[in-house]
Amino acid sequence: MKKSPAKQRFLAAALAGASLLVAGANASAAGVSVTALSDVFGLFNAQPFDTSTNTLAFIPETAPGGFPGATVFEAASLAGLGSLGSLGVVYDTVSVTFTADPGMKITTVGFFEKGGYVRQGDSAATYAGGSIVVNGGTPTTFVPVPIGTNAQGTAGVTDWDVGLTNPVGFVVNGDTATVVITNILAAITAPGSQDVALIWKNLAALRVEVAPVPLPPALWMLGSALVGLVTVGRRKAEG
Repeated sequence: MKKSPAKQRFLAAALAGASLLVAGANASAAGVSVTALSDVFGLFNAQPFDTSTNTLAFIPETAPGGFPGATVFEAASLAGLGSLGSLGVVYDTVSVTFTADPGMKITTVGFFEKGGYVRQGDSAATYAGGSIVVNGGTPTTFVPVPIGTNAQGTAGVTDWDVGLTNPVGFVVNGDTATVVITNILAAITAPGSQDVALIWKNLAALRVEVAPVPLPPALWMLGSALVGLVTVGRRKAEG
């Protein structure tokens, strides 16, 4: 028996719909976007969200006339003079909300940052610290720790980086992730000395991992049943 054009169109549409329903749970393309962002002092300087790697980078602007690589996110103490007496301090807080696309969920969020420092003189000291909070949970802190303990007396720029106490990232398993990062940099020199202490941030980055949301069992059964009905209907139409 020859199929009518109307029946052919119905069968084709039904089969296509069933295929999409079942294939939806197997989709592997990541999908997430930045839906809110605030930077208290603007020092983090967020870059456009990289959808190819699901990474949001923060690159502070270059400090004019400073040491090579130095940025405006910098703490300085020169000959015992800083922003707070002999102590130079800089800090900023940035808040970012990531939202998963329909059919996707955010699984984990990871964080990394690095910068540079200069220490000249025995009294010079530099520190980096801060905290990161995901979805209002318990803060993971990287408390102020000495940076460059062997750098006294050197005039060159040295790199530093600070890792988290939770190196595997933060488990989210939800539609959204709001991340709040606070960074503190500090530098100190002795009053009356000729010592120099500088520390700055060059880069921070948040990476978001996503995964498809599994279809409920009832939806899988519906998709399988629809495929079966379409197959039977097509056989009858071709009979």
